[in-house]
Amino acid sequence: MHYGASIAVTLNDRLDFFGQTVNIAARVQGLAEADQVYITDDTFRAPGVAEILTAHQIARSDARLKGIREGVAVYRITLNEAS
Repeated sequence: MHYGASIAVTLNDRLDFFGQTVNIAARVQGLAEADQVYITDDTFRAPGVAEILTAHQIARSDARLKGIREGVAVYRITLNEAS
């Protein structure tokens, strides 16, 4: 999951999104395995997100994403049953 601006286009009655935000979101999605969600630092720092995630295991790392020049800070959220 990534947060940011994108370009929205309607073509043939279909809404589609383009831009660097969409590219990063697609690459970050590909990092996740079963029972995991990856989010970028932009998403993690959005108001209220960190508080929502306190019940889950979170690990921060830097990822090199295909087509993105700079490393991207990501958080791996391991989904688990709430006790």
